[in-house]
Amino acid sequence: SLLCTGSVDGSVYLLELSEGLTTLQRNEKSQVTAMFERESKREKNLDARAKELRVSKAKEAKAAEATAKDDMTAPVETPWEVKAKEVEDEFWKAVGDVDGV
Repeated sequence: SLLCTGSVDGSVYLLELSEGLTTLQRNEKSQVTAMFERESKREKNLDARAKELRVSKAKEAKAAEATAKDDMTAPVETPWEVKAKEVEDEFWKAVGDVDGV
């Protein structure tokens, strides 16, 4: 049996296939069908998992947005702001002690 193929650049190739590649083996059709079914199920499972992840991320984003919205209503001091206040208080205590206040 002969097989003719072409490429993008316009080249044409003529191949002669051995009998093992042209004749269908006894279980080959059922094995190939089973393989395609397995891959189809695998692809569907991967799509379902990807969809679950997208939904989960969307829920997390909404929850984070709601939390951020709630956090914006109450001012939160960052650690460096707290430390800056402590240092400033210590400074004024030291300056006050020097002045005798």
